[in-house]
Amino acid sequence: MASAPRGPDLRYGNGMTPGSRIGRAAAAFLACLPWCAGAFAASSEWAVNDAGRARLVSAAAAVGGAPALRLGLQFELDDGWKIYWRSPGDSGSPPRPDFGASENVARVDVAWPAPQRFHEYAGLETAGYAGGTLLPLSVRPERPGEPVRVRATVPYQACDPRTCVPFVAELALDLPAGAAAATPFARSIERHAARVPGPPEAAGVEDVSVRAMGAPPDERIEVTLRSPIPFAAPELFVEAPEGFRVAAGAAALEEGGRLVRIAAPVEARGGLGLAGRPAVFTVVDGNRAFELMHSHLDAVWSECRRVLRPGGLACINVGDAARTIGGEFRLF
Repeated sequence: MASAPRGPDLRYGNGMTPGSRIGRAAAAFLACLPWCAGAFAASSEWAVNDAGRARLVSAAAAVGGAPALRLGLQFELDDGWKIYWRSPGDSGSPPRPDFGASENVARVDVAWPAPQRFHEYAGLETAGYAGGTLLPLSVRPERPGEPVRVRATVPYQACDPRTCVPFVAELALDLPAGAAAATPFARSIERHAARVPGPPEAAGVEDVSVRAMGAPPDERIEVTLRSPIPFAAPELFVEAPEGFRVAAGAAALEEGGRLVRIAAPVEARGGLGLAGRPAVFTVVDGNRAFELMHSHLDAVWSECRRVLRPGGLACINVGDAARTIGGEFRLF
């Protein structure tokens, strides 16, 4: 092992020397650092290509005894590159991970953080992630508590302003049996999971209505939402049946931003209408769940002010007051 460059002489106060009890303890701690770092390196190797790189990461260093493990499929892209959301829009292909070669894995659920909209050439619109993202994964072992070997083949397309390139990442991550100590990746997985769109009430939306108006070829849809927390810049993403295209809509804010109406034109082949057909509507408006959590905490701060005396102390345990992740309450 190479020696570190020699620095200034170390001097120990209070009569301590390098051979004292504290000095020996410090040396033992430093010797432990490489092992400790390895214990928390719960990630696969990077799969590197011309657009960036991808890997698997885990929120825990071992499987523990939970029925589901929290992992992430992480993408880091070079400047100018993007990848696509589960419903990419007018072009593009999203990541489609295959976990079939895994061991002791019964099921893997992929979650998709809220995307951003890209306006491409010739009027095309796509949805995805510029610079990369992390897709939260819920991995359910067949035999909880036993080691898990996650194997993922991940085809995906990355694009820059000039070209689109298909890639395939081959990823492998093994998690041993043992206590599920948190890793440095846990917070990033939590943060991206918090950006996965959920039910309207999780974002403080109290009333939702969707209706189709007009008839082909002039059909449009209107989504109306009401919330006590004002909307800022809501965007609508529609996953419509094959043969339909719903372009970016125009949002109109009313009642001080607490009511929003988003109208979007519908394009269809063969003169068909979207009314009565299944579709998924996702509205993205910044970190509304974060704002909702703070609206809940406002009542806590008011109560603290009421009951605490000057010089008093309060112990506050702050978690996500507005929603759960994987059906469980999480602390940050």
